[in-house]
Amino acid sequence: MYLQALLDDGSLRTYAIERIREISIIRNSQALAPDFDPKVLLSDPFGPFIGRVRIDAEVRIAQEQVSYIKERKWPDRIEIEDNKGGSATFRVTTYGEHEFTNWLLSQKASAELLKPDWLRNKIAATINDMNALYSSQMDNQPS
Repeated sequence: MYLQALLDDGSLRTYAIERIREISIIRNSQALAPDFDPKVLLSDPFGPFIGRVRIDAEVRIAQEQVSYIKERKWPDRIEIEDNKGGSATFRVTTYGEHEFTNWLLSQKASAELLKPDWLRNKIAATINDMNALYSSQMDNQPS
């Protein structure tokens, strides 16, 4: 579950309920605009976000993972296109960079981000950092 909060600058912030420790009521609070549609928030498969960077992503899904990805319930705007050889191309628009990146990394070598390049570079840097961390730990293991 999430709590949505409208900030003074007009952006909407999303908070995970389980992480909230305290809530204070302020005097100058304001309600969301009457035309605000919360269903729009729920159309992002990686979380309810507004005011973040839009990510139009394309991911190659390995053959062994395609059926799992297709079985999952995705919003209608997700595209999954079969490729020759059994892999698939997964296309999504999301505003949840952190959540999307975590999902990609959880797929291990079964998913390769093809686009956008800037996020692909960030993920490659994360993987390189992880490799350095685990490689250094392996060097310190007793034989």
